[in-house]
Amino acid sequence: MTFLLTTPLLRLVHNLFLGLLVLGLALACNRKPPAQNRLALRLDSLRKAQVEIKKAKIDLILNRLQEKGLFNGNLLVMENGEVLLHQAYGFADFRDSTRLDTQTVFSLGGISATFTAMAILTLVQKKRLGLRDTLGQYFPRLPYPSLRVQQLLSHTSGLPDYVSYFYTASSEMMTFARLQNVLAWLENEKPNPDFAPGTDWAYSATNYVLLAALVEKITKTSFPKYLQKAVLKPLGLRRTYLPDFSQKRAFPNQAIGFQSDRKTLFHQNFLDRVYGEQGVFASTTDLLRWAKAWEKNRLIGRPLAQKAQSPTRLSGKLSYPYGWGWHLGSEFEEIYHAGGWLGFKSMLIRNPKRGRVLILLTNHNCPVFEELVGILRAILDDRPFRRPSWLY
Repeated sequence: MTFLLTTPLLRLVHNLFLGLLVLGLALACNRKPPAQNRLALRLDSLRKAQVEIKKAKIDLILNRLQEKGLFNGNLLVMENGEVLLHQAYGFADFRDSTRLDTQTVFSLGGISATFTAMAILTLVQKKRLGLRDTLGQYFPRLPYPSLRVQQLLSHTSGLPDYVSYFYTASSEMMTFARLQNVLAWLENEKPNPDFAPGTDWAYSATNYVLLAALVEKITKTSFPKYLQKAVLKPLGLRRTYLPDFSQKRAFPNQAIGFQSDRKTLFHQNFLDRVYGEQGVFASTTDLLRWAKAWEKNRLIGRPLAQKAQSPTRLSGKLSYPYGWGWHLGSEFEEIYHAGGWLGFKSMLIRNPKRGRVLILLTNHNCPVFEELVGILRAILDDRPFRRPSWLY
């Protein structure tokens, strides 16, 4: 069953805007502009009405889900290069009912990898690092001397994910793990790659931890400090940060992660301080700036940016729809990354051809997050979608 306008509220919204459209067209006709302009005026009125209907649908759905306890977070939608909707729904902290606003910062989880990729690419741009450089050049004690930087960026290294090991067999569970602990695990345990480098693709947080360690090795500074200096500050991302934990001062207006019951608080995790694949916090406003920075090649040249957003070549003639820090959607028009960490879920979708950016952030472990993203995309694309039972 498809969901178009099957509820009274959505029908009301639809009929309201159609009525306004008819009125606008009638007024336009009464003014009798030159004949060659009448069609353009009518088409423009129709386009504006369609945009308002989309906006009303999305806002209505998110408000309803927030009231039902199924969504709590922030949304930003840019369509045709203009912000269609930027709204906060719910609470930054359920304990004291602190409300979210559009400048609240959220943990981004895996979207952090896009920042790590850019940090690496700034070093490549400055010729301080080569994409074909090997791990052995920088970490001679690691048992993977021939692995290349671009294989880490593209998740084609075959290295297993450190997270699974650290949760099951690591002594670091009693303290806070760091980049150095992951390096020590690779050096001492020597886990076997899951496949020969360059022959297959598998997402592994280990790749981006190694990239963060590379940044520190080359720059002789901490990864958070380099990210701030080389990426965040030049782009004016004042509501984006990666905590270095040397300062105990909390970042202002930060959302707190909760379970979906909106009562159980997520506490610090022993992997919080392992940078590279997670750890960055940002607001929706800054994520829009971040998306535009990639499209306008603000920090790196166009050739390098294009490679970062192109499919990865595997051995032979095969390729995989992932670049360097970015997943690639259907026909490579969509460029996106998702994330999740300790009650937070996030999605950043870019479609440069349509001038579209969709940003959805939540801090209460939203149980319908993935399906909600699909519904929002369908509305923006004017496509019908299945009506989920949780919407009513």
